Amino acid sequence: MKLGLVGLPQVGKRTLFSLLTGQDGDKVNIGLAKVRDARFEKLVEMFQPKKETPAQMEFMLLPDMDTDASRNAETLKGLEQVDVICYLARVFEDDTVFHVEGDVNARRDVQALWDELILSDQIFVEKRLERLAKEKRPNDVQRAAKETELMTRMQTHLEDGRPLSQFDFSDEDQKLITSYPFLTMKALMVVLNVGEDQLGDDSLVQEVSKDFVDQGFKWIAISAQIEDEVSQLDDEERISFLEELGIEQPAMDRLTWLCYETLG
Repeated sequence: MKLGLVGLPQVGKRTLFSLLTGQDGDKVNIGLAKVRDARFEKLVEMFQPKKETPAQMEFMLLPDMDTDASRNAETLKGLEQVDVICYLARVFEDDTVFHVEGDVNARRDVQALWDELILSDQIFVEKRLERLAKEKRPNDVQRAAKETELMTRMQTHLEDGRPLSQFDFSDEDQKLITSYPFLTMKALMVVLNVGEDQLGDDSLVQEVSKDFVDQGFKWIAISAQIEDEVSQLDDEERISFLEELGIEQPAMDRLTWLCYETLG
């Protein structure tokens, strides 16, 4: 199963990719991340197996999103290949790190991504309807009629701003679209990259997510900078550092488990 890591420039994607996979995001764009599960570590401690094989997930680091939707074809094409879309949105403030929109506004950035996913599916449906209207082969006319009826209903659904994950597909409908790359049918997880001074502030997730309650997104807040610092400490220093920050568990542990859970 594969997760696609995506976001605007300068939001911390490469740092997060490196923390998750141990790979340099400037050199590779695909890597495996171990699922960090305390239960697994406890079982290893109890039974002392000769070999330890934690669950793993594949992450794909996708090209930066552009504020100009017409320039995101490559990124959207990459999203077609993944099972879960993992969107990193910047919340931290730093005058030395520019934001392509001029200011930090995670709700706006998440909405922009969502609009693009909806639009991508709308365009696919429209093009598919155009091709179906031209179908003349006798053996395919009946199937084309069924698919046209389905696509028309899907088009109305998308025009209402609703994802196809909330569309009522019958078993027959599913067979008709099984090979189509609809992006709003994929699970979407939003990772808010916060600053050190914002750690533990649960209101951040609540504030950004309140406009997307009906979409069923998964949400988590992390500080990629802090996690990077934590990853470079030995076990004793790491525990002490986390205690000073009032953190019970590294965000990477929570993030990998949430990704795994999202994958089902």
